[in-house]
Amino acid sequence: MPHRSDNKEFVEALARGLDVIRAFNEFNPLRTVSDLAAELDLARPTVHRILQTLERLGYVVQSDRGYYLSAKVVDLGFGYIASRGFYGAARVHLEKLAAQIDQAVAITELIDSDIVYVGRVEVPKILAYNAAIGQRLPAHSTSPGRLLLSDLSEEELDRRLAIPSLSNVQPMVTLPMEQLKTEIAKIRSQGWAMTDQTMSVGYRAAATPIFDATNTMVAALSIIVHASEFTHDYLKNEVLPLLLATSARITEDFVAMAKLPRKRIAHVERGYVTFTANSSTSPSV
Repeated sequence: MPHRSDNKEFVEALARGLDVIRAFNEFNPLRTVSDLAAELDLARPTVHRILQTLERLGYVVQSDRGYYLSAKVVDLGFGYIASRGFYGAARVHLEKLAAQIDQAVAITELIDSDIVYVGRVEVPKILAYNAAIGQRLPAHSTSPGRLLLSDLSEEELDRRLAIPSLSNVQPMVTLPMEQLKTEIAKIRSQGWAMTDQTMSVGYRAAATPIFDATNTMVAALSIIVHASEFTHDYLKNEVLPLLLATSARITEDFVAMAKLPRKRIAHVERGYVTFTANSSTSPSV
């Protein structure tokens, strides 16, 4: 559904363009003017002009069968990543934890009512839950999502849960609202979250919090494992403490990095962004 607003400052043309970009995903990598117009409830000429503009700017490529996104779209995400410090702070800890437990680990953030994968370290596995950078999942049915929701006020929690998910993945388990809120309250109290086969058969997950200098939960460190490898008790008693320790170290480094003067240039390494601290006495930019 396209974005609308009565605010006079709202630029509807920009909103429509972003809606078109978001309409491309792993299930619909190739789009036509007709199917985008139908999905987004926009006039075909409007969609055509948007796609032509995006093509001219280099964000989409036109083929004989339709349009697909170009790699330049990644630039939109890296601008955001480069403006935040915990990706650089997290990378070394993610790699160490992944090697220690021989499992992929990830960082997710809460956007509206979804979680979005913003950082991940892979480990080769035959049975692995595929979660690409940028993938969205409904927060209410995931361990990092419930954890991030637990840091919200009751008013904000209700607002987020009322927003329709933009994820293309349907959860296996969707709790009734009161039961979900009870679970979120429990998570708020204990400071971590676990789920068991709520998104896919045979997969368990756990998540621990990452905070900023204001003690606001800004992200979650998470792991998704197959039930054939980790029992519920092993995940909780053996792996969860490692996640808690790792997220605490990421938080500590993130807070410390935020106090350092930094150069504006960010170095992209293997999908993560690290910053070069400015050790000179000149003002940072």
